[in-house]
Amino acid sequence: MPNILVVDDDITIRRLVKRYLEQSGYNVYMADCGDNAIALLQNTDIDFVLLDQIMPGMDGLETFEEMKNVISSPPPVIIGTSLDSTHLAVESMKRGVADFLVKPFDFDILKLKIDRILKATSEKKRKENALKEVHRCSLQNYADPKAMLDAALGVVSDLMGRETAFWGEINEGIVNIKHSINCQSCFAAGNAIPLKDIFYS
Repeated sequence: MPNILVVDDDITIRRLVKRYLEQSGYNVYMADCGDNAIALLQNTDIDFVLLDQIMPGMDGLETFEEMKNVISSPPPVIIGTSLDSTHLAVESMKRGVADFLVKPFDFDILKLKIDRILKATSEKKRKENALKEVHRCSLQNYADPKAMLDAALGVVSDLMGRETAFWGEINEGIVNIKHSINCQSCFAAGNAIPLKDIFYS
């Protein structure tokens, strides 16, 4: 269950958002200001932050910048505000905020945005972990190059979500398959296949 942090100085808004998100299947934490949000983020595994722009002390963008300074991998953030400001929305996105919403929230739109962002974040982490695993394979002492390639291509195959992984050389739009694992027959080692047949078949 994803952990969401709702940061807003208005307790009524915090409670309304918390109730809706919990009904939608999220685990919700709350903070009433930027300082408390930063403290909670440093001690809790948070997957996503809904951050109010207008707050006493640090505003939303200042809190977001502080998050990036003190947390090595800060979670994605949506900034919400009662100000319908195109300038603020553009500035937020330029600084790396995932999205922007105007209050009062349309909870269905909020949920759609959160789901989209969490899905993208999960996919990014999955790819990063797969790349780390491929790198780990390359550092291990294998009895022969084929064993190393099998291990690395197995990770690639898992990442792609299908039993198709191969290594080859590209020359003038043709892929000369050098090594393959768990592949369809057309990707067998020794085959020469046009790139377009691999990616657009």
